[in-house]
Amino acid sequence: MTVVEDFEKRGWQSDRRYAESVARTRISRAYGPLRIRAELAGAGLSDELVDSVLNETSCDWGELATQAYARRFPGRPKCAKDWQRGYRFLAQRGFSAEQIHAAIKSAQDDE
Repeated sequence: MTVVEDFEKRGWQSDRRYAESVARTRISRAYGPLRIRAELAGAGLSDELVDSVLNETSCDWGELATQAYARRFPGRPKCAKDWQRGYRFLAQRGFSAEQIHAAIKSAQDDE
């Protein structure tokens, strides 16, 4: 028996607790579901576990994308280059195209 297996048997190590902790931390730093999913998959966690953890979060991903965009880019994009910059910023943080479009549109609607 390996040390990790021994710790898991004793309840000292849990992939679920690790995944939940990473998800909470990344959400608090305004990272999107795609980035969190990639990070957890890179840590060797199963797709079923990652899906379960992300589905159990009470996060509104669209609202999180809107908040992240508003913090970084106050106001609406003034030209295509500003729009692309905002899109890239949110894409790198792991938000989907739909969430990004909604966040940028929300910034445009606010003015």
